[in-house]
Formats: sequence, C-alpha cells, structure tokens
Amino acid sequence: MKSKNPHGRWKSVQYDYDALLSIEGDDCLYCLSPRDVQLVLASLDYFGWTTRYTSASGTSIDQETIFAWQGHLGAALMSCQPFRQDPDNPCLLQTQASDGTWTTFADLRLCPPNLLSTSGGIVIGMPDDTTIVPPSSDTYDGRTAPFTPPARGGTSDEAICLASANAENVLYQMHAQVFSRVFVNDATWAGLVLVTCIVGILALPVALSIIVSVIIAGGGMVILAGINLDSYSSTVRARMRCILIAHATNTSGVVTFDYDAVRSDVESRIVGINIYAALDLYLAIIGETGLNRAGATTAISTASCDDCGTCYHEWDFTTSDGGFTAFIFDVLPRATYSAGVGWIAGDAGDTQIDSPTFPSAIHVTQFLMLWAVGHQPAPPTRAGFRAPDVSGSIFATTTAPNIVTIDGREWDQWPVGADFDSMWITGDNPDASQILQKTRIYYESDTPIWEGDVCV
Repeated sequence: MKSKNPHGRWKSVQYDYDALLSIEGDDCLYCLSPRDVQLVLASLDYFGWTTRYTSASGTSIDQETIFAWQGHLGAALMSCQPFRQDPDNPCLLQTQASDGTWTTFADLRLCPPNLLSTSGGIVIGMPDDTTIVPPSSDTYDGRTAPFTPPARGGTSDEAICLASANAENVLYQMHAQVFSRVFVNDATWAGLVLVTCIVGILALPVALSIIVSVIIAGGGMVILAGINLDSYSSTVRARMRCILIAHATNTSGVVTFDYDAVRSDVESRIVGINIYAALDLYLAIIGETGLNRAGATTAISTASCDDCGTCYHEWDFTTSDGGFTAFIFDVLPRATYSAGVGWIAGDAGDTQIDSPTFPSAIHVTQFLMLWAVGHQPAPPTRAGFRAPDVSGSIFATTTAPNIVTIDGREWDQWPVGADFDSMWITGDNPDASQILQKTRIYYESDTPIWEGDVCV
C-alpha cells in the first residue's frame, strides 16, 4: 500500500488476516536470543493496528482479535525463561525460575521411538505411522575407540574405588531409566532410552543400528522381561562395584578397566534370567570405551570399597552331620550319616544330602568336596553343588571337577557364581561305600556369615 508523505510516498508491511485466522494449535518452543526478542518487541505495537492487516475475502478486521494476538505474543516474549537439558539426565528438559532454581518441564523418556521388526530388518516407527530405516552408512562403533580417562587424585586404591563407584553408578542409572515410571519390560523401548540418555552422557558415537543389533543379539527382550527395577538391589550394586575394582588398573592416577574380564566375571553370575544378564547387556551396549568413560564420571565423590572380601565355610562331617539331611528317593535314602565317619553313599553309589538354610543369602563362588577315597568321575551327571538359586532357577555343577590340594589332601572343586540360601550336595559314585568327609563353600562377603568362618 502506498500513501503520500513529505517525501512523496511511504511503504508499510501488511499481514494476511485470513491466513492468520486459519492457524490453530498449541504454543510451541522456539529458541530466540535476547536480540531476537528485542527486534520483535520493537515491532509489537504495529500488530495491534487494524490498518496493518488485509483480507482478500473481505473479512472485517476485528480489533479485539488482533489485540489478543498482540497481547499473547508480548506476554510470551517478556516471560522468556532459560531452559537446558538436566546435567544428570539429558532426557529431562528444565526451565530456570527467577530465583535461579531449575525445574523439569519435559521428560523425553516418555516418548521413545518404536523399533519394529520387518522382513527387511529393523525400522523405526514414527508417531504418524510412517517408518524410517536406520542409515546403513552410520556404522561407526565408538564403543571401541581409544579413550584415556583423566587422572584422579588420592592413593591408588582411592582412585580405583571412586572410578569403580562411578562406573557402577552409570550402570545403575541405565537400569533405573529402563524400568522407572511407565516403562514396560520391553527391550526395544529400553534400548532406545539407553542410546539417548546414557550413550549420549558417555559421549559415545554409537550408531543406532549397532545398538539395535546388540539388543537383539544379546536377547535383550528376554533378558529385560525377566527382571524389574528392584532386581538391581543394594547388594548387587556393592557386588558390581567389587567386580569393577577387581579388574581395574591405576596407572599414574589413570584408572581403566579390563572390559573382557569384567564381562566374564558378570557372565559367570548369570543363572537363568537374573540381574547379571541385564548388566551384561548394558556392558555390551556401552563397550570398553563406554565403561572407561563411565569410570571417569564424577557423580560419586566419596565411596567405601572395604566390602569386597571373600570368606569360606567348611562342614566337617567327621565331627557332625552339619545339620544336613539325606534326600529320600523311592523310600530309600540317598546317603546315611555315620558319626565320626561322614556321609556314606546310598543306593547305587549315589549321594544327595540337603543343607540347612543359610543364615542369609550369599553369592557362592566355589564349591569343594573331600572324599575318603578318590574323586568324582569325569564327567559326572549332577555331581557337586546343586540347588535352586534365589531367583528359583536350578543351578548345577555338571562338569568334571578341578582337583585342588588343601593341607595335603586332594579336593574336588567347581566354580559356582550364583546367589543361594541353601544347597544340595550330590555325588555319583560307582562305589556304594564312598564317604563324603568334608565340604567347603567360598562366598563373597567382608564379614563371616557363619561364626568361625575365615575371610580374606
């Protein structure tokens, strides 16, 4: 529109009233700098002038309507609040109040993408029901990229303790984010949450396609479906910290972990579907670099690492039956106790005796048997330690025993690696006169569970 002025003419910007009337929807979040805000505010007055609008349809420009538009825009611009990602959880968006405090206004964990399995592989389901394919070219796996953590202060043991506590804390946060709030036991859901909320924290450039393959290859759906938020108990947290400590190295204050050894230790504790299966999946997702980056985090500033000992308890059946009872099969006992001698094998040379309930559940690492003569045959069918672990899954040592010498006597020894509150001792011996004289279990604890136990 043109009009005369002292210089001969003038120009103005007019707005399409019809188009603006047709726009609906909720407020959106935009990023504006203070300069951007001031530029718009300088023009705000004109938005309330009816002469600044035009209508091709001939609709009358309503003064109250444009005043409402003007007021809403002004209020929005003048009530700007700083926002950020939560430093401890980048999936939470926060705004800053006038007193400087930050409060959460959006939780991006509640709307993770949906992974769908198709004949052509894995695709990502979008909110509008369309799908996209993870780019095949995005294959860089940052989980194996070299990374040197910054040096920590304090003594060597203190540095290892803090690095291990922080690495364990990252694993715990991964678990908590998967199973907190409205999350279901769905590995596809959980996997994307881990990518956005944990891998991002650890600065790992891991491709989505790699994460998906790890979840699928690791049986993530089955693993995560078998546990819940409480599975990662305080006892498990302490044990996981001890595993990390056992496989940590301090080189001039730089603490790194033997990733393969950590995973091997964790995998030795997997019985059926338990929390260690989930922990192994989390470790697979972040990889060696992610584990070292987790140890370099600083969320934990003080930690106690004095509870990583190992104790053993020994039952001497030459002095008492130890509170064990013989298992009865087809009316016949599988063993008979003889005072001063030990447990004598029952029918067909089979032995099975059941222990009393332990004072508390313990993580058993080794089981040993001492026979009056000889050893278990190789391979035994179910010889040694056999019992339901605390999750209800039956654990059994079904391999030939190792032979270890203690005080000049040869014992049968098996690694165990599971949590129990009782056990069955079984033996397959061709000699029906075989006698079990002693048995010993090693368990993880810094204090004895039974009076008189030896702890190192």
